[in-house]
Amino acid sequence: MVLLNNKKITKMPERRLIKLLFVLLFIYCMEMIKAYPKKRGPKKGTFKVLTSMKRSKIERLALEEGFSLNKIAFEIGGITREGVRYYLKTIGKHTEWKEKREVIVETKRERNELEFSMKKSLLNVLVSKMYSISYEDLPLKFTLNYFFNNQHTRHSFNKTRFLEISNLLDLYFYARDNDLDASLDVLAASSNIHIFKVSRVLSELGLETLVKPRLNEEGEKTVRRMFLLEMSAQDLAYFWGKHRDLLSYQFRKVENEIGYTRPSYYSIPSKRIESMVYEAQDAGLGFEEICELLGKSPKLVEKSVERREKDSKEIMYALDVIYLTEKHDKPYLHKHS
Repeated sequence: MVLLNNKKITKMPERRLIKLLFVLLFIYCMEMIKAYPKKRGPKKGTFKVLTSMKRSKIERLALEEGFSLNKIAFEIGGITREGVRYYLKTIGKHTEWKEKREVIVETKRERNELEFSMKKSLLNVLVSKMYSISYEDLPLKFTLNYFFNNQHTRHSFNKTRFLEISNLLDLYFYARDNDLDASLDVLAASSNIHIFKVSRVLSELGLETLVKPRLNEEGEKTVRRMFLLEMSAQDLAYFWGKHRDLLSYQFRKVENEIGYTRPSYYSIPSKRIESMVYEAQDAGLGFEEICELLGKSPKLVEKSVERREKDSKEIMYALDVIYLTEKHDKPYLHKHS
């Protein structure tokens, strides 16, 4: 039996080690494809007198090897790239060096393109192989889609990020297959990933929240009334006594139906925090006690108190809209079963 224990998914079996094998193979291929930075010659120090040995070395590196000015300066030492250029011009070999350099650069470019193409082909074969193996493995398949077939953005690949996303999707599909109401909070706590990132990953992959939208006819009518209120979905869900994922899902259904995107109505402090502050005030708690009880900063609590006269009316009106059969004269939530 799979349980939701302390808002975390527990007793989930370990996944196969094949994912780790794929990660290691990917990292190997990706490292091969990466270009390494070139060493630049020293910026300071030029030459006053070049020994015959250094002069002959410059000519050999420039005219026989076709080295860049930076690399020649680095190999010689005590001279800048401009110093090397000046010397080659002085002896009338600068044009000859440029022609040699162009041949070297073009040859290297063609070789690098061929090598890159071969490694890229290897990587594509590996990706295709992973997709074929993951045909019936949804967590792995969606993890691959997140990194390599994402229509929204291209995510850089590394072992830590791959295992992080893979673990999140393991939890998601495990909860879905076992019919668990795993909210974004639960998935975030279980995977140790911030809830914002969990929401973004699922959204980019087209995966719906696992909170089951079980609403009767009266609940759907309540949703439509709340949709018109100028208050955030999270605040309204708090006053309604439902999970925010459920209300957000229902709001998206209404938006798709009427072709209108509802504003977020985000505010600091939120209406639910203000409501908690007002309830604590009416219960006789002092300022410091309220801060400690709610775990909120004094600045946030102070701002809530300052806005009580105005925001209390908005909160009471919202409660009246949610619960039509009751009249609310206090700006905080009554306990509803």
